[in-house]
Amino acid sequence: MDILPKDKVFRYLTIALALIAVGLLVKEIFFKPPSLDISDLSFPMPQINIETDVFENIEIEELTPFEQIIPLEFTGRAKPFEPYSLEEYEAAKEAYYASLEIATSTEEIATSTEEVATSTEE
Repeated sequence: MDILPKDKVFRYLTIALALIAVGLLVKEIFFKPPSLDISDLSFPMPQINIETDVFENIEIEELTPFEQIIPLEFTGRAKPFEPYSLEEYEAAKEAYYASLEIATSTEEIATSTEEVATSTEE
């Protein structure tokens, strides 16, 4: 089996790519689908019937009005990407630690699982 020289491979690839390009060009020019115009499209409009006699039977006195809607209060900072000042950081840290509930127990701490088992049975 003879190995093709690089010149022949390059020539065949060039010819193949040129034929593909010409084929695509001919396809786009001669076999282009007709352009679609919006005026050619027609959609059937459905008939809309609104029954207004339903509104005559509603007793408005029985309807409850909406209560006044209170707008949400602003939370967050005006410039959220600005770093915290030292005072803001300390205040936030104090508020966080104040909100934690530390569990305290006046009972003795069990040192083994047997003590736990016996203390729960009592």
